[in-house]
Amino acid sequence: MRRARTSLPLAVQLLAPASSLQTLQAHAPSPSVVSLPLPSPSSSASPTPAPPNTRQNSAIKSAPPTSASTPTHTAPPNTRQNSAKSAPSTSAPTPRPALSKSPSVTATSCLPPLFETPTPELVALHDKLYHFLALILRAYVLQWYSKISPRDTQPLPEINNALVPILRPLLDVHREELVDLLLLHAPALLTLHLQTLRQAQAAVPLPATSYISTATPNAVPTVQNPEEPEQAGIDEVLDGMREEEERLGDAYHARLPLRSVTRQDGHWTVDPEYYVALGLRLQPEGGELQKTIVAELLAGSVLGNVSKRIGMPWFWAQMLHKQLSPKSFSDADSEPAEVTQPRRTIVQKTKAVVGKMKATGQTVRGLYATWASSPPPERKHTHLAMPWVHLLRELLAIDRAGLFTRLAFALFGMLVLLLSPVVDRILPILVTQTLTPALGMRILALLERIIFPCDGYPSPDEFREPGPPEQALLWEQLREDVRRKAPWMGVFGEGWDERLLDVVGHRGPNAHLAAMLYDAVVGTLAPELLVESK
Repeated sequence: MRRARTSLPLAVQLLAPASSLQTLQAHAPSPSVVSLPLPSPSSSASPTPAPPNTRQNSAIKSAPPTSASTPTHTAPPNTRQNSAKSAPSTSAPTPRPALSKSPSVTATSCLPPLFETPTPELVALHDKLYHFLALILRAYVLQWYSKISPRDTQPLPEINNALVPILRPLLDVHREELVDLLLLHAPALLTLHLQTLRQAQAAVPLPATSYISTATPNAVPTVQNPEEPEQAGIDEVLDGMREEEERLGDAYHARLPLRSVTRQDGHWTVDPEYYVALGLRLQPEGGELQKTIVAELLAGSVLGNVSKRIGMPWFWAQMLHKQLSPKSFSDADSEPAEVTQPRRTIVQKTKAVVGKMKATGQTVRGLYATWASSPPPERKHTHLAMPWVHLLRELLAIDRAGLFTRLAFALFGMLVLLLSPVVDRILPILVTQTLTPALGMRILALLERIIFPCDGYPSPDEFREPGPPEQALLWEQLREDVRRKAPWMGVFGEGWDERLLDVVGHRGPNAHLAAMLYDAVVGTLAPELLVESK
């Protein structure tokens, strides 16, 4: 599929209706150099002839005429070539009104707004979110739909219109609902996920192998029998590991059956029909046939592929590794040799200690100022930190640790319980201060870099499961990143990093966790869709 070169953003090209594109093209600014203008029935200016025998002119002459309802994007000609071969024209082309001269016509005015009260930070997040949405729809819908119906350009705008009523409540969620989702529902679901995972691991006939704990770059045997080919030995090992993962997923589902999870191709995944039903329920406008088609495209092509990606353990390992790994290793290699001098080392360590003490003092003063300025809690829930304490207890397997570790964690839980009146006033404010548009921009940039690494397109083998050495090396790098970020967690005994990464280390349990979190988000945004349990 060829990419159209145009000055309009990608989200506007794909998600805006044809009428809005014509309006934007009519108000497009005229370039300062001699170029070919966009075809317009109301244009009275004649384009300056370009040099003959150019590849671009031959392509333009041979192109079939387009109708006025279909937006046409032409690539700007080579300015150096035109300036060298074409003579200066005495009459300049008639300039079109620029976008800046028409404030009511902007590049994003044809897209429905996602925020009620836009600010400069929210406007940047709005454009970034629409760009990410356009990349998803181009990769998972337009790639195959354009082959079926090349002239139909309406499915993507229709899908966008169906997504807006779903995204608006998610982006404009109230503070009370957001605090309940992040401080109460999310840790409770993660704790339930860990408890069910540990029970399933204890119930399978053989301990489920994982790249987290068993595989290293040299741990996977390449040849089982010298008389057999090398690939046969690798396939045998992979088949055994897949069977153990399938048994683990079955044991997990037997202990926590979810209606929104189904088995496809031997793996547990979120049922696309579940997304279809929810999409039909949340769409406020449109006919039944239109809503059904849009919901099928949205559920099967977009959310179905995204949920499959979320269920893969190596996807989480890759994302966490890119987030936790150092930005550049060349800086560490180019350190000057004077760092090894004793005097410089002592001075630098002293400055580092003083800097940490100052940072700690500023943090304490900031927390005290936040607590003093925050209003008294008028909430229906108290002890907001206790769900996270229970999650940490299950995550670090405190019940199976030594006596000293259990006593220390019990004292920590008692301290958090005593400080609950203070914590209940500080935590909601810290959550709202942390969830800023800048954080949303960083998250979207990270997801775009992982899901669409090839210049805005997914990699050709995006759903290809990496081989055992690749996955083992990826998990080993992630384990080193976790140890470097939190070396103090070694007090919880050996294997704490493996227990920490085991949360997202299995495909079947990952699908159940994604379904539970999805249900929690939907229940927070639309409580009327929830069914009371008997």
